[in-house]
Amino acid sequence: MKKFGFFLLWLVGVAVFLLATAHFTLRHLLNTPDFKKTVTEFITRATGRAADYGRIDYQLFPFALRVQNAVLKEADGQQDFASIQSFTAEVDFRRKEVTSVTLDRPVVRIVQQADGSYNFTDIGRGKPATTKERSAAESETGAEPTSAAAAPLLVIGRIDLRQARVEFIRRATNGAEHKLVLSAMDGELTDFATANPLHFSGRMAIGEHSTLEFALSGPPPADHSAQPIAWPLDLTARMEIGDVADIQALLPEAEFPFSGLTVALHAQGSLADRLAVEVTADTPITAPGMPSAIHAKLTADLLLPAPVADHLLLGAALPDAFKYNPPPCAAPPGTVALGESPLLALLLRHLQAQAQLTFTDLTLGANALGDGAANLLLHEGVLTIPTFTFAAHGGRVTIRGAVQLLACPLAYQLTSLQADGLMLHNLLAANMEYAPPGLDGTVQLTASAHGHAVGEEALPSLVADLDLQLTDLRNVGEGGSLADQMWRQLDQPLLLRLLPTLKAKVAAAKQTANLVTTNRYEDATAKLALRNGRIAVSSARLAAADYRLNLHGVILPFADQLDLQATVRASPEETAQLTGGKDLSAFLPYEDGGLQVPLFIRGPLRKPVVVPDMDTLLKNAAAGLTSQSDGGNILDSLSASDRKNVEKGLAILNDLLQQ
Repeated sequence: MKKFGFFLLWLVGVAVFLLATAHFTLRHLLNTPDFKKTVTEFITRATGRAADYGRIDYQLFPFALRVQNAVLKEADGQQDFASIQSFTAEVDFRRKEVTSVTLDRPVVRIVQQADGSYNFTDIGRGKPATTKERSAAESETGAEPTSAAAAPLLVIGRIDLRQARVEFIRRATNGAEHKLVLSAMDGELTDFATANPLHFSGRMAIGEHSTLEFALSGPPPADHSAQPIAWPLDLTARMEIGDVADIQALLPEAEFPFSGLTVALHAQGSLADRLAVEVTADTPITAPGMPSAIHAKLTADLLLPAPVADHLLLGAALPDAFKYNPPPCAAPPGTVALGESPLLALLLRHLQAQAQLTFTDLTLGANALGDGAANLLLHEGVLTIPTFTFAAHGGRVTIRGAVQLLACPLAYQLTSLQADGLMLHNLLAANMEYAPPGLDGTVQLTASAHGHAVGEEALPSLVADLDLQLTDLRNVGEGGSLADQMWRQLDQPLLLRLLPTLKAKVAAAKQTANLVTTNRYEDATAKLALRNGRIAVSSARLAAADYRLNLHGVILPFADQLDLQATVRASPEETAQLTGGKDLSAFLPYEDGGLQVPLFIRGPLRKPVVVPDMDTLLKNAAAGLTSQSDGGNILDSLSASDRKNVEKGLAILNDLLQQ
C-alpha cells in the first residue's frame, strides 16, 4: 500500500510536470517567429495592410487568450491605422460560451481626404493568393457538400471596451486639417448573443470639453434575422458640446453659432415599422461672439421602406421599383443641392416623416424668437410646413410653405408669411447695420416668396412679394419731418412769389434742421417685389395730418442705394394757407384740391436725401410768368437780382425742354 501511494504521488508529479511543460511549450510556440509570420501574413492577405503584434499569452484557469500590442498599418505602411494594447478573451468550455471579451485601449485613425475619399476604402481587397492557395481553395469548393449540424450559437457573456480612442481627420483642399478626437471611450455589452436581448451602454470624451453618453437595448436580434431593419430598438443618448473646436471636423466651413450645446436623443421602434424620435437641444447663456441660443424640442415619426433601409444600412441589392436616379445636377455657385449624393437622394426620396417642433427660445443674432411651434411633413423629397408660428419683436409671425429637397438647386415656396404687431424699431435694429435710431411703429406684413436655397453670394437671386402696412408710425430725430425737408428745398424766388405763405413755411422748416422732433404718421402701406436683387416699390403711401406722400421706384438693398420718385400732396386746408386762397392750378400741380409737390428720394439706404423735382415745379411756374397779376407781369415784381437769376434759369430750362 505504501508503494502504491508513492506511485500515485509520482504519477501526479509527472502529470503536473507534463502539464507545466506543455503550458510553457505552447506559450513558446505561440510566439515563435514562424507562427507570428503565419498570423500576420493571413491578416495582410485578408485586409491588404501590413500587420504586427507583440505577444500572445494565455492562462488555463479560467482559460483566457490575450493578444498584446496588435497593429494594422496604413496603406503606405508608415502610420498606424488601428492598434490595440491588449485583446483578451475568456472561455468557459463547460458552458460552451465566451465568458468575456476585453478590448483595452484600442485606437483607430480615420482620414477623409480633400476629394472625399477615406483611408479605409482599400481594406478587404487583400493581396492576390498564391497558386498553391488558389488550388487548395478550388479543391475545397469542388468537394462534394456534406451535411453538417448547425453551428452552435455564439454567446459572449460580456464585452468590455476600455479607454478606446478614435481620431477623425478631415483635410481641406487648402491643406488645412480639422481633427475630431473621441477618447476615454468605455462601453459595456452584456449577454451578447443573437438569441438574447441586447444591452449596450457607453460613454466617451469628445475633444477637450465635450462628452457623449448612450444606452442601446432591444429584443433578441435572432427574432428579426430575416429582416434586421425591423428590429425594434430603444436608444437614449446625451451629448454636451463645451467647445466648438471639439466637433469642428464634422461641421461645414461656416462658423458654429452656439457657445455650447446640449443635445438629448431618445429613439424607440424600427424604421421598417415606426421609429419615434425625440430630440431636445439647449444652449447655455449666450456668450459674446456667439449670438445664437436655442431651447427646443423635436418629435418625429420616421418610416423607411425595408428594401431601401436594407440597401442603405446593410448593402443589400435594391429592387428596381425603389431605384431613384436624380437628373444630372450642376448647381449654380452659391446655391445648395442635396441630390448630388446618390445615397442621400435615395434616402430623401423614400423617407417619410411627421414631425413637430416646439421651442421656448431661439436666438439668431439679434432676433429673439419664442413660443414657437411647427408641423413638418416629409414625403417623396418634399418637406411641407403646414404651420409655423412664433413670437418675435413684440408680435407674432405665421409661416406656411414647402421645400423641394431634391430640386437642383434646392427650391422653396413660401406660400404665405403673416406678421402681426411687430415693433418696427426692434425689427430694424436687429437686421440693419445702419437702422434709423428714431423710427418706430407697428408692422403688419403679408408676404410670399419662392426661389432657391442660396449662400450669401447668391442672395440677389431671391424672389419675393410683400404687402407692408405700418400703424402708429413715428420718427424721432433731427431735421424735422419729410415735409420740413421738402419745404427747405422750396426756397426759390418764383415759388415764394406764387405761394405767399411759403416763405413762412420755409423759415419754420429751417428752424427744425437742428431740432429733435417727433413726427407721427397715420398710416403707411406699400407693395414690394424683389427680383434680381432689386426691390420694386409700388402703391406706397404715407399719410400724416396735413399731407400725403405717394411714391414708387427701386431699392437696391445689396448696393445700399435707393431711387424713388414721390409726390407730396398737401391737404386742401394747408393748400389754401399756402396760396392765400387763390387757385394756382394753372401754374402748379394740384390733386383733389391739394397742392402737389413732386420730389426724389435718393442716396444710400441709411441716409437718403429728399430733393424736390424743381424742373417740374419751375416748368409749371413758368406758365404764370407771362400772365398778368393785378395788371403787371410777375417778373416785374421781382428784384433785379432775382429777376436776372430767374430769366437765366428759364433759359436753361427752355433749352432742356427742347432737347
